[in-house]
Amino acid sequence: TCPHLNSAIIWSRILGPSNITTEAQKRPTCPHLNKLMIASAVCLLFTIGEAAGGFMANSLAIMTDASHMLSDFASFLISLFALWVARRPATQKMSFGYHRAEVMGAVCSVLVIWVLTGVLAYLAIERMMNMNFSINAVNIIMGCVLQQSGH
Repeated sequence: TCPHLNSAIIWSRILGPSNITTEAQKRPTCPHLNKLMIASAVCLLFTIGEAAGGFMANSLAIMTDASHMLSDFASFLISLFALWVARRPATQKMSFGYHRAEVMGAVCSVLVIWVLTGVLAYLAIERMMNMNFSINAVNIIMGCVLQQSGH
């Protein structure tokens, strides 16, 4: 959670709602939300570029990286939604507010990655069983270079 948001909520409870003059002060914005939105936009642009390049090159490795970035983008969106829900004020039934939404957002992000891993493993095994892949000199050279660098 955003420390600025939590401190503003605590002070609003201490001072009471009569001392808060505007709706914006009742629900302060967290400065980290803007950074998360910018990161989401940049991630989406790179995802689109990698997906297009992977499709044109018929490269499962590049499409795998693009789908990994797509899962990152989905995690960013889930985090944004969870932060938005967590900003809702406390009620009689939810005395601590909706901060559990952040935990549920984290669980959803992990599930997205596990599902993606299963799909990519299935596609890789299917390519190996059908012998639908090619190994050329560039792949071998890159494998040797990356192996020697400890990557």
